[in-house]
Amino acid sequence: MLAHELRSPLAPLRNAAEILRTAGARAKTREQAQRVLARQIENMSRMIDDLLDVSRITEGKIELRKQAVALEAIFTAAADVARPEIAARGQNLTVTLPPEPIFLNVDATRIEQVLGNLLANARKYSNSGCHISLSAERATAQGAEPPEVIVRVRDDGIGITPELLPRIFDLFVQATRAVDRAHGGLGIGLTIVHRLVKLHGGSVEVYSEGLGHGSEFIVRLPILSGPAAAPSSLPPAPARETPRRMLIVDDNVDSARSMAALQRLRGHETRTAFTGSDAVVAAVDFAPEVVLLDIGLRGMDGFEVARRLRAMPALADAFLVAMTGYDSDEDRAHARTAGFDEYLVKPVDLDLLREWLRRAIIYLTQ
Repeated sequence: MLAHELRSPLAPLRNAAEILRTAGARAKTREQAQRVLARQIENMSRMIDDLLDVSRITEGKIELRKQAVALEAIFTAAADVARPEIAARGQNLTVTLPPEPIFLNVDATRIEQVLGNLLANARKYSNSGCHISLSAERATAQGAEPPEVIVRVRDDGIGITPELLPRIFDLFVQATRAVDRAHGGLGIGLTIVHRLVKLHGGSVEVYSEGLGHGSEFIVRLPILSGPAAAPSSLPPAPARETPRRMLIVDDNVDSARSMAALQRLRGHETRTAFTGSDAVVAAVDFAPEVVLLDIGLRGMDGFEVARRLRAMPALADAFLVAMTGYDSDEDRAHARTAGFDEYLVKPVDLDLLREWLRRAIIYLTQ
């Protein structure tokens, strides 16, 4: 099943690439092919991220970055991500929050992931015209310590059989759900939900009256007691990217050249290097303001390149972004120590990179 699901996106990716290579393809056909590429790359990225998350959680290698955060902010972020795909399937999403503010001491990214997985599950197993709801309420049980918030994700989709309910959070449970294989996926999203919620000191349950009767997932999380810390805010980003000198370093030649071509289309002046030593030489000559630097370079790795660049007076304030397939807490800490400003996991989130490049003017003009 794992091989099947990871290979499935390759067929549309190959077809879309061939369409773009065909000289006689119409503009509309090319646009459709581009959307296929973006969608299938996102699908593969999600599957790989899920596999890595399950591995890290199972081995106890995940580190939660807890802080005071408003429940409303988490709801907003999760709903904003889910809405486009829910709307594309002709479904409806409603979000309901309690009247009073609720704060949690959580890793906001991970709880957004929990809600995102639950909303994706509801979308996947609901037909067009179905309704999905995300809601929260403060637990009313007397004497409950610590106080809890109850989060519900409901749908009126295909439902869950009684036989499956006790195993719904098990790893790869979809392997036995023949009726559900048409919906795809690896069957690990709910496993991640269960384990992340448990790591936060909460619990998750599921209810369904059977096939055709929808489902409801209930997440309970402890509420932060005492005054909540005020969320920090970033300075507003410039409305447009400022053209920058950009050095792109990657031993994957296709990756480096395609990234350089994309950044040139966005107005930046680019240079490429495919080894660490070439990157150092290019930096001396080019004096880049922004460096997109692969960590897993042969010979001199990206960490050493970053340290050498930081040692150059002309590059001491350059904006360094790590690009890598590695995403452990140790790798991120090592990157910060080496002098990187930001860290991107491949395939690079281009929207996030673009936002960082807009904000890079803040770093470069201080």
